[in-house]
Order: sequence, then C-alpha cells, then structure tokens
Amino acid sequence: MPPMADGGSQRGLYGRSISPYNPEYLCTSFASGSSYGSGVATAASFAPIGLGGESVSSGRAPASHNALVGYSPSRGVIPSRGLWPLYPTCDVVAPHAKTVADMLALLNVIVSDDAHPKGDFWREQTAVPIPLSSEVRPKDFLSLMDTNALRGKHIAVPMCYIGKQTSSGYSAVCSKATRRLWEQARVDLEALGARVTETDFPLVENYSKQLFPGQSANVDGIPSTWIDTERCQMIATAWDDFLRYNNDPSCSRLEVVDHRQINPDFAPMDDRSEHTEQQNHVRYAEMMDFVRHRPSSVYKLSGCAEALAALEDARKRDLEDWMDANGFDAVAFPTNGDVGRADSEYNRDTMTDALQDGVRYSNGNRALKHLGVPAITVPMGMLPDKKIPVGLTFVGRAWSDSELFRYAYAYETATRRRESPSLAPGLETDTIRVERGTLKGTETPKLIVTQLDVDALSTEGLEARKAVIRGSIVLGNLCLGIEGVQIYVNGDLSSPPTLTNNLWEWSGRLEREKVKDPYPVPGKLARDQFMIVIVARALGGRSVGHLIMVD
Repeated sequence: MPPMADGGSQRGLYGRSISPYNPEYLCTSFASGSSYGSGVATAASFAPIGLGGESVSSGRAPASHNALVGYSPSRGVIPSRGLWPLYPTCDVVAPHAKTVADMLALLNVIVSDDAHPKGDFWREQTAVPIPLSSEVRPKDFLSLMDTNALRGKHIAVPMCYIGKQTSSGYSAVCSKATRRLWEQARVDLEALGARVTETDFPLVENYSKQLFPGQSANVDGIPSTWIDTERCQMIATAWDDFLRYNNDPSCSRLEVVDHRQINPDFAPMDDRSEHTEQQNHVRYAEMMDFVRHRPSSVYKLSGCAEALAALEDARKRDLEDWMDANGFDAVAFPTNGDVGRADSEYNRDTMTDALQDGVRYSNGNRALKHLGVPAITVPMGMLPDKKIPVGLTFVGRAWSDSELFRYAYAYETATRRRESPSLAPGLETDTIRVERGTLKGTETPKLIVTQLDVDALSTEGLEARKAVIRGSIVLGNLCLGIEGVQIYVNGDLSSPPTLTNNLWEWSGRLEREKVKDPYPVPGKLARDQFMIVIVARALGGRSVGHLIMVD
C-alpha cells in the first residue's frame, strides 16, 4: 500500500499488489484503495477474510476490483482501537470476504463493545451521540441471511452513477460495459421484488459543490478552517497519539520522524499538488512543526465539536431525511464506473483517465465516510473487455447496516456473479486428503534442513539458480515412518528428492523471468525471490513443512 495508507494504488516500501484477474489493470481505484493488499490477498485465497481500513473508499474499491464482499460500517460499529489513523473523522475498519455469509460469520466475532476504546476517535468523542455496537448489531449476524429481503423494497439509484446526469448536471464516468452490468443488476433487483427509481443524489451533490477553487468538501455549518485542520493538525495529533500508545522505543513520537520519508513518491509523476484539490493536501512538513506544540487531545483542536455536529447534520439532512421523504429503503449503484490501467502512475494519458470521477475513487467519493454512511459492496459481474470485476454497492441510513446486509445477501444469493481470479488457481495442496480408518500415527515428524547451496547461473532474460538442499527427518516414538517427501518451487511440484533412511537430498534448477520495474522500491519483495516448500508426510497422515526463500 502507499505509505501511511495515504492514497490508493500507489506503491509503498514493498511495491504494490497486482490484479489476480488482469495485471494490465489496477486492482483498486487509483486515488483511494490503500487496502488493496487485503483485497488481492483475499481474492487470491491467501486467507478466507481480510481486514482493511477505509477513509474514502479504501475498502470498497478493492472489494469491487477483486469480486469481494466489502463492508464499510457506520461509525462505531466495529471498534477501531489500534487502527492506524489517516482522517480520524472518516476512518473505519473495512473487512473483505468472498461471500456475504463469510462476512456475517466474521462480524459475529469482531462487532462488540470495547471497554477500553483508547484511540477510537468516534467512540471517545462526546460532541454527538453514537450508539454502542451492542445496540445496533443482531444477536447473530447469520440471521440476516434472508433471500426475500428485497421484496417490496424501494431502491434509489443515483442517475449520476449509471451514465446519466442529475438535475443539477452532476455525473461521473460510467463505461458502456459497466452500464450493461448495471442494467442486468436492475433486472435482478426487480426480479427479487424491489422497486427501482432513478434519482438525484443530494448527499454527494451537495458535498461536492465547490464554492471556491480548491475546496474539497462542502458541509453546511462546518467551521471555515476545519477541512484544513483535518488534513494537517488532526492527522498530526492522531498519528502522534498512536505512536505514544504503541510506545515503540525507536519511534514513540511523531516529531522524531523525517517527514521527507513519509511519502517518498516512488512514482514521481503521481504528484498530489497537481492532481488533488488544494484543501485535500496532506501537509507533512507543517504537521511536524505543529505536533511539537500540539494540544493535549485531538478533541481540543479548534472547531472540533462544531465540525462533528455539522458532519452528522449533513448526513441526516441530505440522506436520511431525503430517503424518508421519498420512501426509499436503500440506495444502490455500481461501485465504480470504470477501472484504471496499471501503468497509470507513470503514463500521463492513462493517469488522466484513472483520475476521472467514477474511477479515481469508488462512487460516493469522500462523502460517504466523512458523513458516516454505511456501505456494502457485492460482486455485480465482470467487465468483458477488461476481465476485471465490478461491484454493486448498497448504502443507507446510519446504523442500518443489518438491513443493508439483508439486501446484499438476497442479491448475491440470486445472482452468484463472483468469478474466481484466473491468475490464482487452486493448488493441489489446497485439498486435505482424508483417509479412512483411525489416525495411527499421533506424532508429527521433524523436518530439518542441514545444508543449502545456491549458485547463480548466467542466462539471458531469466533469473536462474542451481540449488542443492540436504536435510534429515526425525521420527518420534509415536511416528510410524515416512511416506514421502515433496518439493515445490514457486508453487509447482518439482522432481522428488532422494531419501535414504532418514536423510534426504534434492538438487534442481530455479528459474523465473527477470522483473523490470520502472520504479524499484527499497524493500525486498517475495516476487524477486524463489520460494521452495518442502513437505514430508508421515505414514498415517501427519505432515510437516519447511519454507525457504532464495535470493
């Protein structure tokens, strides 16, 4: 992810993830989606669930681009103690899962009241009322799996996100391919019994109005200096608090940090001063000066209480009162209108495309999280021309999260639009062999590597090594013997090792294509190494493994 999660698809110290669907395109929105590592890892089955964070659309965007269920909760539903802050008024934990059922099972575990919410911005503030997690969650999230939940519901669809203009003239990019996916989604929603109405979207339209050059947020009643405060003094105070709570001896205060290293711009053409509204710039140098004389609490920043009240009022007025007046049960729209190309950070033409409204962030932009709107994204289908997924997002009133999950589950169950990524196929070792009868050996063998010799080979266009590995297997009293030893190189089964009694030896040639990165990063990447996995299986089914990373 980008440094300090400040951005979208930009690379950080260890580079960036690539799409497991099509590496020619981004695996998230260009300017918001810093939890794309969580999204890619979950989509590629590194883990069944991922825990990201969201300040703008950093959870929703990777969910959409990786055919995942993404959850961006109402304020305070998921405790955020320990979450690295970016914009504390916006930040939420944003989980990823492959299905709504998986997400609900996860929420049964992580949604609970926090008796010690130190560092949880919305839970510790006292300016506006925020319900406890226990007051808004169901006893069992799995009870929300209702296939008939959309029957009789009135769904608002903002015209600005389906290729049309609102009455004020606002619209975002919506490609023809995305529009076709939406048209099918509409048919699906109506088949499930919902009434769909195309409409304006005052929440986003009012928030996005620019009353002066460089304005990034228009919120009635908010102090005139507050947005500038959020992008500097609030971040500085929150980061300093986090470092103090964490108390790492090497970095226990923000003032010891070299601000020039916070965001080193590995891809220098992605210049925030050129591509982002002036009011949205994060001013690192100024943050360092401020934090040396910071107030004792983030809540003592000038205008904080008034700003929180204004943010809450804006959502109630422009979303909840509007929904009530029109009889809307939820709002639904494509999560994004198109996807950016992977070379956007160093190709000005594709960068310009990736920075369009509807592509740079997930639809809803900064308004949803700044104003505390819950959102759930589910797979809507695949863009046939780009082989990249796009999601359908359901949003609604604050703390209506459970109802939104009912709608998302009904839609997902009826449509089943998720496709697994072609570049992350299942492996033979993903399946555990179950043998009949009782497990005779109750002790796992010990696998020991005693020698590793690696020699570089000279080849054109390839990185190549000759490797020799020797080791032994130690059997305990309750281990019946060794069935065999297998060696995997970069996920592929290699030639078998020689096995003599409890000693084994393997030699082989390691090859991979040389990677040409236009903007190399200083961190060591697994991509630039060879991965060797040794698996020894004992008679009776017990197995043991050993991982070796070779430079």
